Amino acid sequence: MKLTFMVLLFAIPTYVCCQINSFPAAESFESVFTTGTDVAFISNWQGNDVRTTSRIFKGTDDRTTPGNGSLNIIPTSTFSGEVLISLDFTGISNPKISFYAYSKQNGSGSSTRPVLLNYSTSIDGGSNFTMLNYQFHDPGNTVTIKIINASGDVVRTVVQNALVGKQGFFTWDGTLSNGGKARVGYYMVLMEVITTSGEVNFIKDRVAIGSRF
Repeated sequence: MKLTFMVLLFAIPTYVCCQINSFPAAESFESVFTTGTDVAFISNWQGNDVRTTSRIFKGTDDRTTPGNGSLNIIPTSTFSGEVLISLDFTGISNPKISFYAYSKQNGSGSSTRPVLLNYSTSIDGGSNFTMLNYQFHDPGNTVTIKIINASGDVVRTVVQNALVGKQGFFTWDGTLSNGGKARVGYYMVLMEVITTSGEVNFIKDRVAIGSRF
């Protein structure tokens, strides 16, 4: 059995997400960060673990202009760092993006833990979908796919007890069970597969939603 998720996959990330829909736009980090879990800490920006001096937090850097506010992320041995920036280029011609980033060793250790920077762009207002591909050795398996948020709640059942062939795909358009739209961030995809012999298998992966649907 082979299962492929056509999305970004990460282990246990500390993530920061940003969505910008109006241009020209200049982002700075002079405002006080709101701390918390899965919180919009300043306008346009959301993080899953915002603190005062660790994980995701506001720092200072004299090389930034205007002001000296900076977005700081400290990965650890159990948490990776990820920045997801979504840009809606609807009606924009020849866009130009510039940014300043700086990394340094944290602590006395010799190992490095980089923070990844990802851009997501669209020209249709940010209308996207997540494609979930599957491939089995034999047809006749029964599949249930659920989307789970960071709090462990099932926010959408994409398909329930669907009889599938050897290969194909399902899509999730970001709609939640309550009719709302998924927020930018990370979600767990849980697939339950019941084989033709009655064996039950569970497959889990994380998906990174880099733009609002």
